[in-house]
Amino acid sequence: RNAEGVAIKLIGTVQDVTDRRRAEEQLRASEARYRTFVEHVNDAMFLHAEDGTIQDVNQRACDGLGYAREEMIGCLPFRFDPDLTPEILKGLQIQLHANQAVSLETRHRRQDGTTFPVEVRIRPFWIEGKRYGISLAQDITQRKQNELELRASEARWRELADAIPQIVW
Repeated sequence: RNAEGVAIKLIGTVQDVTDRRRAEEQLRASEARYRTFVEHVNDAMFLHAEDGTIQDVNQRACDGLGYAREEMIGCLPFRFDPDLTPEILKGLQIQLHANQAVSLETRHRRQDGTTFPVEVRIRPFWIEGKRYGISLAQDITQRKQNELELRASEARWRELADAIPQIVW
């Protein structure tokens, strides 16, 4: 600035940020693809930290359990799995740390208190030396109902066969 305070010189730099902008756009596109993929999975999907804490969920999980995404992130599965105990969680963590996929049947409890049977499949993976788990929980209410109906039908046929005085084979 001169004595009167008027700018007479300007010093600056120019930097080409084309590559950085391109990388940012690719990252945003990749994140959008990931989110679209996750949201279109038919099962409830959970991303867990090594201790079981939920890091992310898809909308199917939120809809099925009646919680907002923000309510699920940061909590442990004890919140919605009434059959999970610390001992069971510890056993699951041991299997996952040994790079074993895990499958189990349990129940999930909605925010309104109702429960429903689920089959949960968990697979471990590592990022920068930290273990995470991705789990898919499928509502198996219909399958369980079908199994009950089949057992009842088999019992009826067994009673009928036992009641017939002739030999039947």
